[in-house]
Amino acid sequence: KEFEPEPNQAQVTLAHTWVEAGAGLIVGAHPHVIQPGRWITLPGGERGYVAYSLGNFVSGMDRKERQLTVALEVRVTRGPEGESAVSEVIVHPGRMRLKDRPYTVTRLNPKMGEEGLLRDIVARFER
Repeated sequence: KEFEPEPNQAQVTLAHTWVEAGAGLIVGAHPHVIQPGRWITLPGGERGYVAYSLGNFVSGMDRKERQLTVALEVRVTRGPEGESAVSEVIVHPGRMRLKDRPYTVTRLNPKMGEEGLLRDIVARFER
């Protein structure tokens, strides 16, 4: 659902279904706001990472929460039998700068008073 900061039950259920089917990484989009990222660990130890929504990367929306975005740095390791798995996810929060033409996306900057916002977004994504 658009503009909701948390995933709904259908998103959570679908993410679990995909991890059960073997997905190691799921990246969602559409609600125009950032939704959290979490590890899903199955009873057998298999796991996958889901980022429910990375927000808007490029958009003319002018409300602050709709100007925020996240880039993910994903580290993948190879197991002893050649299988690959997501081992680490690092979050890089950013913001669209609407005064720039064309629009630019920059990392959130503590020197511009964005330290609290940066900390809050990073805290929503499990590493």
